[in-house]
Amino acid sequence: TLIVGMAMLPVVLTVLFRTVTSGWSRGAVGLSALLVFALFNVYVSVLVFMFFLLALLVVERAWLERSTRALGTAVRRLAVVGGVALGLSLPVLAGVFGGVSERSGVTTTRVAPLGEALGRVLSMAYIAQPATWLAILAAGGIAVMLWQRKLVAWAFGTVVVVALATIAETSHGTISQALTLPWYHEAERITFNAIYFVSVFGAVALAVICDVLCRIDRRRTVWALSGAVVVVLVATWFVAGGRSVREDRHLIQTAYRLSSLVGPDQIAAFDYLGKRMPHDGLVLVDGNLDGGLWMYAPRA
Repeated sequence: TLIVGMAMLPVVLTVLFRTVTSGWSRGAVGLSALLVFALFNVYVSVLVFMFFLLALLVVERAWLERSTRALGTAVRRLAVVGGVALGLSLPVLAGVFGGVSERSGVTTTRVAPLGEALGRVLSMAYIAQPATWLAILAAGGIAVMLWQRKLVAWAFGTVVVVALATIAETSHGTISQALTLPWYHEAERITFNAIYFVSVFGAVALAVICDVLCRIDRRRTVWALSGAVVVVLVATWFVAGGRSVREDRHLIQTAYRLSSLVGPDQIAAFDYLGKRMPHDGLVLVDGNLDGGLWMYAPRA
């Protein structure tokens, strides 16, 4: 569901931003509310992050237009869309709010030093291999955009993601618990959101490199374009491909052999739970193995 929610986010964000700014209509309100409702049912934390991105874009647009009226209009329109989506969500709201206590009770077991935590966050070194070169490429793209005074809101969003993930790694205090609640206080889950920024700014850096190559000799455009294409392909493979592809291939090839969906141990575990757990018992399991944080085991 996380992957589906993250794939839905750009679509929902684009439609909703257009609706609350320049594309206001009854049909747009209905479509936006349905998309918000769908994302709400797929993954709540992705919906929270989507509203954060929407706020950044709306504020940036109002700032560029020097119009507080545009900001007020967007807020009123968003309230209408939110009201419709809330009405659609009423049947499931009780279950959602019931899960808040479960989220608040999840806490990582270790507080990491700031340097160690920041290194993991910036390189996204959690499940896959560290994406150090990709992070460096994205940092170059951020520098270019800030120098040109463009995509400032997107750059600010990157800083917020890094800050939240670092806070989750280095603190279990009240503020940290409140700010990172939608992501179960796990830095790993927060850094997933970096993909929306890394992909954009990494592409900006590659575009700048290609532009420089094409400017070297304007009389030989064909050769310059060919060189730019080679640079993009090699950089993409080196930065984002090579090692990650090998790691992913290994995980896929060994997945069924090392983590069978249902085996003798799993059956024995269910039998044990069926005999000893109450009918409404809740069991915490490894979410990376079974695909979810909880399984509801009915008593046999």
